[in-house]
Amino acid sequence: CRKACPKFEDDYATDELIAEMEKHFICAALADDKRELDRYVELGQKVPCPNCGLAGMKDGACTHMTCPKCSQLWCYFCGKKVEDCDRARDSNNGIFDHNHNWERNPKRCPMYLTQIHEVND
Repeated sequence: CRKACPKFEDDYATDELIAEMEKHFICAALADDKRELDRYVELGQKVPCPNCGLAGMKDGACTHMTCPKCSQLWCYFCGKKVEDCDRARDSNNGIFDHNHNWERNPKRCPMYLTQIHEVND
C-alpha cells in the first residue's frame, strides 16, 4: 500500500483514524488481485522464442527479435522463426522480406507495431 500509515496522536479524532485505517484495509484486500493483474499484463507483453522458449519483450524498435539465449532470429508479431515466416521470394533480405507487402498479405507482419494503427485509420 502506498498510503502513509496514520499516526496515533492524542488530537486525532477517532472517526478520522478509522477512515484512514479503512483505506489500508482496502489496499490489503485488493493486493492479491493487483499482483495477479500485474502478472497478466507482464505476460501479455512477452512472447516466447519459438526455438528455446525464453520470453522476449518488445521495445520501441522493429518486430524482429534475436533471442539472447539461443540467437534465434524471429518475428515478435507472429512468433515464428525467420525460416518459418512467409517471405517475399524475389530478394534475399532475410526476415525483412517477411515485412514486404504485409498490408495486403495476411501471412506477413508489419515491421513496426505502430504501422498497424496507420493501416486501420
